[in-house]
Amino acid sequence: MLFCLPLFAQDDEKPRFRVTDAVSDPQCSDYGTKFERGYVTAPKNKWVNVMIYFQKKDGTFINRFFSREGTGFIELNLSDCSFTGNYYAYACYASDNACKFPSKEQVVSRHKEIQETKQPSCKITRTIQFKCEDGGSSTLLESAFVYSPTGGAVDITIFLEKKNGDWRKKHYTFYGTGLLILNIKDCDLTGKYKITVNYSTH
Repeated sequence: MLFCLPLFAQDDEKPRFRVTDAVSDPQCSDYGTKFERGYVTAPKNKWVNVMIYFQKKDGTFINRFFSREGTGFIELNLSDCSFTGNYYAYACYASDNACKFPSKEQVVSRHKEIQETKQPSCKITRTIQFKCEDGGSSTLLESAFVYSPTGGAVDITIFLEKKNGDWRKKHYTFYGTGLLILNIKDCDLTGKYKITVNYSTH
């Protein structure tokens, strides 16, 4: 899942939405995200309206409207080489006359507040144990989730512990927010790691 924060508090009876399938757009270099689909949770099983605000690398947002009846998936099929991967989503029942989606200006204002208080981060999302030829085992670090509050480029250093006690370093630069494919597999590694993340200065 890519990074999304609710703009307003929601109770358990209100519908919710989250992007479930998004990937780096292979047709783009550096920036670019393809939002494939998302999931609506609707406790009252009524028609739900969803407005999603997608951040672009110049700091602006574009918004798109979707709807469906009850709980289930929404096909988004939206991609752009300027998407940072950050998005905000707001959902309400179509019958809720009091519902009012925020303007893009309000989204930008709230996002500026958030990016001033949060730092970029990187978290390993998938590891797989595998057997080595010597009969021992090690850990494959398959992927990591990178969050860039500003949507800007992020420098990531992963320190990997070796079985002899030394540490190996792997460096990455990731543009925006999204899934970073690692596929780090080496029987010399213990599976222990440390991560440092900073905004890129390049």
